[in-house]
Amino acid sequence: MQNTKWNLREKVSRISTLNIDKDVLNILASRGITKKEDIINFIHPDIKALSSPSLLVDLDKAVDRILKAIDNNEKICIYGDYDVDGITSTSILYLAFKKLGAKNLDFYIPIRDEGYGLNNQALDQIKANGTDLVITVDCGITSYKEINYANSIGLSVIITDHHNLLDPVVPNAYAVINPKRLENKYPFRELAGVGTAFMVVLALFKRKGIYEEAFSYIDLVCLGTIADVVPLIKENRIIVKYGLERLKNTQNLGLKMLLKKVFPDKLDEYSSGDVGFTISPIFNAAGRLQDAKLVVYLLISDNEREISTIIDELLLKNKERKEIQNSIFDLAKEEIEKYSQTDYVLISSSPKYHHGVIGIVAAKLVDMYYKPCIILEEKSDENIAVASCRSIPNFDITKALQYCGDLLVRYGGHTGAAGFTIEIQNIQKFREKINEYAKKTLKEEDFYKVIDIDKVLPIQKISYEFFKTLELLKPFGFGNPTPTFLTKNVIVENAKLIGQDKSHLSFDFSKKGFATKGAIWFSKGDKINEMNSSIFYDIVFKININLFKGKFYTKVLIDDMKESTLKSSDKFTFLKSLFETSFPMKSVFYSYIYLEKDSMLNIEYTSNRVVLSNTRIVGKLDENISRLLTCLHTFYAFNFKVKVESTNVYDGVNNVGIIIYRDYGISTYKKNDKNIFNYIKSNIIGPLEYDSTTKKALSCLYKENMNILLSKKNITGPISHNILLTFCMYNMVKGFKTQILSSDKDILNDKRLVFYMSKEKSPYLILDKNTYKEKVDLTNFKKIILLDDSISEKDNFMSVKNEVILPKNVLELNNENIKKYGMENIYTKFLPLKEKKKFVDKINNNEIILSDDSIYEII
Repeated sequence: MQNTKWNLREKVSRISTLNIDKDVLNILASRGITKKEDIINFIHPDIKALSSPSLLVDLDKAVDRILKAIDNNEKICIYGDYDVDGITSTSILYLAFKKLGAKNLDFYIPIRDEGYGLNNQALDQIKANGTDLVITVDCGITSYKEINYANSIGLSVIITDHHNLLDPVVPNAYAVINPKRLENKYPFRELAGVGTAFMVVLALFKRKGIYEEAFSYIDLVCLGTIADVVPLIKENRIIVKYGLERLKNTQNLGLKMLLKKVFPDKLDEYSSGDVGFTISPIFNAAGRLQDAKLVVYLLISDNEREISTIIDELLLKNKERKEIQNSIFDLAKEEIEKYSQTDYVLISSSPKYHHGVIGIVAAKLVDMYYKPCIILEEKSDENIAVASCRSIPNFDITKALQYCGDLLVRYGGHTGAAGFTIEIQNIQKFREKINEYAKKTLKEEDFYKVIDIDKVLPIQKISYEFFKTLELLKPFGFGNPTPTFLTKNVIVENAKLIGQDKSHLSFDFSKKGFATKGAIWFSKGDKINEMNSSIFYDIVFKININLFKGKFYTKVLIDDMKESTLKSSDKFTFLKSLFETSFPMKSVFYSYIYLEKDSMLNIEYTSNRVVLSNTRIVGKLDENISRLLTCLHTFYAFNFKVKVESTNVYDGVNNVGIIIYRDYGISTYKKNDKNIFNYIKSNIIGPLEYDSTTKKALSCLYKENMNILLSKKNITGPISHNILLTFCMYNMVKGFKTQILSSDKDILNDKRLVFYMSKEKSPYLILDKNTYKEKVDLTNFKKIILLDDSISEKDNFMSVKNEVILPKNVLELNNENIKKYGMENIYTKFLPLKEKKKFVDKINNNEIILSDDSIYEII
């Protein structure tokens, strides 16, 4: 439906010892996080794991100089930048220095017309104000000439910056702190400017014995880190995780009042999206249209009246910024549309444009057309135009500018974003020359936007419950993007245009009885006419949750969709994911009753919804989670129990947060053993019969009343856990748990088996001598199951012997046989129990069956 290329980077995690949803583990694996220790550190980042700031070259030297300046009442000036990273960096140093007793303190933020970084005119002004020490934040690492000039006029300069070095030899400042310096022992290079400044604060406060107090600024550090789009991994992930948590209860008065104004109904924690898409644009608007110093005053002030005035001004500027941006976008789009089919690089130039927003407009147009885009503001009085460039992968915009360098006054930037100045009369020549270069450089496939997909997701996992599981991976952002999923072969219905200008597309989709309503594809209203061309679609999307009128709704945000190439059933993917659904699982329902925390609820499966009750009905689960639990109960005889985690009232509605657990408990009033065993068998395998090995083992245990030996010397085929489960469940019915001595991961990771296990000594024992090597006294046990593949006989034990010969019509499950015989008669452990029962007849009727070792469970 659009020029996109899907990159499915799905990988399977080998970790099986963590109680984490398999899909979450697979997402981590696709992002290169595969080791158990790394997974734990990623999901539970620890503030104590931040590396020592002293590992940064020159940091201790800078700390000495700053403390000396404070002690001697020297005048200190913090030199920042006009973006959010620079603003927050300036603010935390200002607040920290005040905390340390600095009384002679100032800051300088250049306006956008001055350009980025240090300039001599600003340094002259700072010197004239009586400054002794300048500390740069988020700038300075490329200011070789300016630092030499500062030295010449008697200014001592400490550089704190995070940008790339032009040369291994740094500017001749008193101290240069940068995580990218080659001499550093600091292990992480990707700190933002504010993260680098924070390292200075940590070191200063540690020197003064108040280290923990430095973390009072971590909310501001978090804002700048997210806004500067540095990778949210390692140190940055720790900073943002703790910073977002602190935002809820920030002690910064200006920030607190702004958040209350912008998020008046905020009930839960803030997200990186709240920062990136709401707070950052407000902060940036000041620097784009007026003066970024306004935001610093907001963050360092303790005067409510002053703060309130600043907030009103910032919100007004942000509104103006949006209006200007939208106006320029419409004008630029109208011009670019004329050349969008023929030009490789899209260019729009006008004196009506504003330099503060042309970068945003260029980025939006790249997203729309997926071609490099350049927007120029013409300044007729100076006969020049100032440009902002945004590019696509595989097209280095700075190399393109270098090719056109003879037409430019100056230029600079990065691979994907750059800027330049040009004389107005050269703009048309520039358009021709850069397109000439692009046509030599770009191939047709470069104009296909690559969409990275974390994994194929069965439709039943699109739920509030799975969204809560995904929150383990937060905070999301650059380097740790919100997971993107692919669901195949869905039926799309009820497509309609939404939004004030009807520019967005909404539709419902369904598959296998699971439905999702109101999926949204932003800014793709023009695609509605294409949606009649096919009933089945593959969709790429993200999952979100909205709170509306006191209730939570799962929202699917579409990234892309294409006509499905798969018209046949993908039931095995569906069943595998269903069978591997991870518990415990968090969910929510709505009740007219206030339910106390930790109270337990009963589950009743009705025709269309799962009903919850205690002494009376208290509510119903939504359709999709009801369908999920009903499928698991019906297909696999899974049982569940529900505990109330919390009850919150939103708009008069009781939102009951619950935890759904697998219920392995057994209770029966049956007295004789035959009925007890039938009850246990039904609980484990529903309508199936035990396999032949299990039948022989249970006969030895209970008919012969003997201890048993299970050895591969006597048994062909796998030894079913159902032997162990039945033994443990029978003991439980009789009032005993079973002692299990084993180091086998398959046994210890079987949650159901572990539920019946006793850590204390019990009259009943399962001893796995294949993995448990310690000596065990076997006297005083009433009954024992011994697993030992090294022997075939043992005194006082009955050896279970069974030679299982697979019927000739049961063939190995492999690609060659699938191509030859098709997918109709594939047997796997994920099949529903009733389907498994049908395979017994198929085997007896000599039908060709394809299977792995799981076929032994019915033979």
